[in-house]
Amino acid sequence: MLTEEQIHKLNAYFGFANKKRCLFVGIKLEEALVKNKISLLLITKNCEIKNEEKFRNLSTNKNMLVLTYSGEYDVSLASGYEKLNAVGVGDRGLAKAIYSILREDK
Repeated sequence: MLTEEQIHKLNAYFGFANKKRCLFVGIKLEEALVKNKISLLLITKNCEIKNEEKFRNLSTNKNMLVLTYSGEYDVSLASGYEKLNAVGVGDRGLAKAIYSILREDK
């Protein structure tokens, strides 16, 4: 369970990523994965297994962090969308910060 402070930080991190235009979803996510521009691949609980495999196999980046998140924090809403299968974060610093918080809530 995330604390109120952690939720506030996550909202800020996703806001910064949106503003920097380093948050990728949908077709843009797939293109960025192929070009190895993603530092964090965040797979939501809405994602089907076949889609999860597809996302994981698109990138050859060995340094990319991958997290299958099924906690209570609404990643879709924080990213500005209603339903998402996966979201990618391009900025390495924001990716590490988001990963470290969401990893604890698994």
